[in-house]
Parts: sequence; C-alpha cells; structure tokens
Amino acid sequence: MSWQDFTFADPYALEKFWFHYEREPNVLVTGVGNKYEDDTWAVKNWQDPREREDFDSYYECFPNDVEWNFCSCPRKALYDIGGFDEEMDFLGFGMDGVGVNERIDRLGGYLFKIDQTNKSYSLGHGRPEGWEDNNLLHGGYFERKDDLKKEGRWPILDYLQE
Repeated sequence: MSWQDFTFADPYALEKFWFHYEREPNVLVTGVGNKYEDDTWAVKNWQDPREREDFDSYYECFPNDVEWNFCSCPRKALYDIGGFDEEMDFLGFGMDGVGVNERIDRLGGYLFKIDQTNKSYSLGHGRPEGWEDNNLLHGGYFERKDDLKKEGRWPILDYLQE
C-alpha cells in the first residue's frame, strides 16, 4: 500500500484494495482523488481526470495511470525491481517513462487498474515547475491525445475501441 501523507481516503479504502489483491495478486490498483483548498473539503481546486463516466468503475489502465499517492502494489513487484525509488517519481514528473511503474511493467506479468469507487481527498500543495505540463495525467494529457494514441499510451479502453 502506498499512501502519501497529504492524502485522505474513504473509511473502506484498505478493504477495497485488499478485495482486488485477493482476486488478482499481480495487480497494481490505484484509486482516484481530487484536491481541495482546505480541510473543510468545500472548495475543489482540481478534478482527477482518471475519474471517467465513460469507463466502468474498475478498469485496466496503462502503468503511468497508477499514482503512488494512493495505490496498492504486490510486494513482490517492488522486490523484483529493487525497491521503491521516490526520487525517480519526482524526477520523472509522475513516473512518465522512468519511474517505478515503468520498471514493474517491463517485468511483465503485472496488471495495472483503476478503481473509481476508491476515492481519496488531498489538500492543494506545491508541485515542481512544469509538473502539470509534463505529467500525462494532467496538463498536456488531453492536448496530446493523438500523439499518445500513436505511442499506445492513451487509456486502454479508448485505444482498443478504435
């Protein structure tokens, strides 16, 4: 389980991750989350683009769609790649192409999924300059849709339906 210190979640978050792990022990599952101005949770200042009405509540995704601020991962996967390297997460601006998910994906045999019913809530916080534009889940993600489709990096269900 990976859960950053600025992230809050529904009371049954751990049970939901365990539910998926018992059925698919080789799956990395991420939840979805939005960001808020303060701890009253009244003013949302960021909407998670992975929370999609056109997808099922639990769907397969690409490795870079799994965020380590709220996800579960088989321990064996982290041992196989030599451990979690948080520095690579930040240097890769969301693990795009250099981080933990990429290394796990190259091992083969692991699945990456999103459970839209497992929600987290975060307070707004500072990010490195250029983070929104460089992270595929934010800023440039939708603007670069055609390029991402050519690279096979647009969400799997969209990509397969074409």
